[in-house]
Amino acid sequence: MGYGFRVFLVEEDNSIKMILTANFDRLWQLESNDQWLSYANKSIRYAKVVLNLTERKPLSIFTMKFSFEIYLES
Repeated sequence: MGYGFRVFLVEEDNSIKMILTANFDRLWQLESNDQWLSYANKSIRYAKVVLNLTERKPLSIFTMKFSFEIYLES
């Protein structure tokens, strides 16, 4: 058994979009990234989920964190 990480963005229309954890981490780095321009100076709602995995398949949810932050374009 192992752990897996997932990040979900909640869009302005309340739809949910799964993104790669590495991409989410890059969102908070200082260098500019055109991929995130649509989020510039906006509140970002997200959920970080840690899953228990068996053979790389989700078995259960270990923990979830819901939050929002303001993304300021540098």
